[in-house]
Parts: sequence; C-alpha cells; structure tokens
Amino acid sequence: MIEVNLIPGGRKKASRKSRGRTAAGGSRTGRGGGIGGPLKDRWVLGATVSWILAVGAAGWIFFSLNSQREEVDLAVAAQVQDSARFADLIAQVQSLLARRDSIIQRVEIIQGIDQDRYLWPHVLDEIARA
Repeated sequence: MIEVNLIPGGRKKASRKSRGRTAAGGSRTGRGGGIGGPLKDRWVLGATVSWILAVGAAGWIFFSLNSQREEVDLAVAAQVQDSARFADLIAQVQSLLARRDSIIQRVEIIQGIDQDRYLWPHVLDEIARA
C-alpha cells in the first residue's frame, strides 16, 4: 500500500529494504555484503569492461578509417595526375577530329560540284561521236 505524508517536515517511515540494515551499511545479522554487496560489484565490473571495450573499438575504428582515408587520398592524387596528363592528349584528339570533320565537309562540297561539272562535256562528246 502506498502512503503519502501530507504533513510538512514529517519523517518517512523506513522502507522494507532498509529495515534490516544498520547505519554502517552491514546487515543486522552480521553476514556482511553491505549496501551494494557482490551483485553491485559485478555490475560495476561489467560497466567498466564495457567502457574499456567501447573505447578500444572506437580507437580501432578511428585508426582504420584514418589509414583508409590516406589510401583514398593517394588514389585521388594519382587520378588527378592521370587526368592532367591525359588532358593534353584528349585536347589533341578533339582538335584532330574537328579537322577531320571539316575536311570531310569540304570533300563532299567538291564532289557535289564535280558531279555536275563533267556531265555536259560527256553528253556533247557522245553526240559528236554519234
């Protein structure tokens, strides 16, 4: 049953858990163990081990990611050098392709003009022979 003390400054009744304990923390029966006892020591030990493992894992992740970042930085630097080296080659290829296209266009224009140019002399030559 829950009891609520509405009188200001009133004292609480001792709970069932603390009734068997003395002021020094031991039990009245003299068995020892204190307030925390062996159970609390296991929890503290478990929490400490957990914190140590968490800090170790965080350190391992940090250093492994740092080494991976260095490898990626080296790879990026190599790719930038390749890009700079091949940029000139790519520019040359593009200029050669532009020249080829302009030459093809000029040849097509010349062939179009030549196609009709020799038609009449051939016709007249054939008429003269006939």
